[in-house]
Amino acid sequence: MLELIWRLRLPTLDDESVVLPLISAIAQTPGFSAGSYDLNQKEQWRSFELERAVVDALTQRTQLMRIRGDESGAMAMIAFGKREEQPTAIIRLPDPPELTELVSGWPELYEDLPVESTVISDATWRHALQSAGLATEITGGLLGMVFGWRRGTEPRELAEIVSHDSVVDTPIRLDRESNHLVLWLSETPEISSDAHQKGLEHVARRLIRSS
Repeated sequence: MLELIWRLRLPTLDDESVVLPLISAIAQTPGFSAGSYDLNQKEQWRSFELERAVVDALTQRTQLMRIRGDESGAMAMIAFGKREEQPTAIIRLPDPPELTELVSGWPELYEDLPVESTVISDATWRHALQSAGLATEITGGLLGMVFGWRRGTEPRELAEIVSHDSVVDTPIRLDRESNHLVLWLSETPEISSDAHQKGLEHVARRLIRSS
């Protein structure tokens, strides 16, 4: 089960100019086909139609919206920030496309929405980190395979961290796009070598210190 997390740099989601493109972006995510939605976990599922879903999200004192995919197990959730949490969208894909296909849509995502950061994670990857001894106390919660940050909001010294000798010749790399940066820790949910493991530990420790 792949998880996509989009964090938005707004106190709350209460304007159509943000909610409409956000729900639209979720519905257009590769590997996700919106089927029905529910507000505030009331279990009152309604057939998904974009305009109606947006109106309901803005008029029903919505704190949480769930969008159920047509595929078994696919689910998206939007926290609207009404309980002082950071507005966040989470998309869970049981049968996801390649990571590169998902990341290829991030330039438009950062252009169209006030997204602050993005993460792609996977339970298999998190288990691989734990099996390698790279548990939460070492990674500080840095458990994703791919991270994105809007330019200007990335961790301090990010470029220096990923250019360290321990990262050379590993899958770890930093891609620079026009409006965001992408940190690849892996393209598959596995640690490929001892060198990869050492590079991950270096990046995790340094990012925690620089954040």
